Amino acid sequence: MIAKLTNSNLFNSLNFSNREKIIIYPNLPGFILGLFVFFCFLISIFYENNFALLISIVIFFVFFISIIISNQNLTKIEVTASNEILIPANEHSSIIVNISNNSNAKKLNINYYLDNQFKGNTNFEKGLGQLKIDYFKKTRGVFKINEVMIKSVFPFGIIKTKRKYQLNKDIYVYPAPKKNNLDILSRFNFDNFNGDQNEFEGIDQYKIGDSLSKIAWKKSILDKKFIKTFSNPNLNQEQVLDLNYYDSIEFEQLLSFVSYIFINSFKLKKNISLKHKDKIFHLTDEKSSLNNILKYLSNVQN
Repeated sequence: MIAKLTNSNLFNSLNFSNREKIIIYPNLPGFILGLFVFFCFLISIFYENNFALLISIVIFFVFFISIIISNQNLTKIEVTASNEILIPANEHSSIIVNISNNSNAKKLNINYYLDNQFKGNTNFEKGLGQLKIDYFKKTRGVFKINEVMIKSVFPFGIIKTKRKYQLNKDIYVYPAPKKNNLDILSRFNFDNFNGDQNEFEGIDQYKIGDSLSKIAWKKSILDKKFIKTFSNPNLNQEQVLDLNYYDSIEFEQLLSFVSYIFINSFKLKKNISLKHKDKIFHLTDEKSSLNNILKYLSNVQN
């Protein structure tokens, strides 16, 4: 279906403020080729050389077509960042950037940059997509990504186009999870690194779907099987991890242990809270509760 273009829409399409801000300029090969065209044009004028004039006209049209295609290769693209960005310190992680290609054509040979640092090359398919950008910070803290820039020299490699997207997003780099403090881990039932905190409770009849590893073979007979049942006595008992209690541990090391405990407590659905000075954070089944704790750990001061 072809939509009619009214006078108002035509005016808006020609309005400079509504145009996409794309910068187009020749790269070094394009600049050299441009000088060659100018040189051929001068020869054709001063020496009345038709062949030099023909060459200059052909290359000029190559420039013109390249400008049009390069411009279209970066139009109708929207770039947005995720609502919350949390990554561990001292570890290469991926920042997810949402890409929306609203045109009917695939965008080819796109170089992308994060805060002027080259991160990779890709193609943008039609519709919605995601771009994973590598990010690394050695220490914890709250950092900001200001802009994502995309560049293209498609199709002939002589015209470069670039476009910037202002993101202004905070990145919360939380302490790298560590589990090498057995004292803290045992206090919160993490001394078993496999995460199995269950205790033996009794024997029950086997049902389809039960784990074969829990079958009580000594109690089972040929036509009937029984399994061992377990319970977790600490599952519903709320525990409070108070940072002030562990002042003998170096603070940055302590935060790494705490990060490990809360990430795994969320996976195991344990009832635990974090306390520090006059603040307290409760860990629930909602991922946002874990995110709030990790955000606090990323910037907390002793």
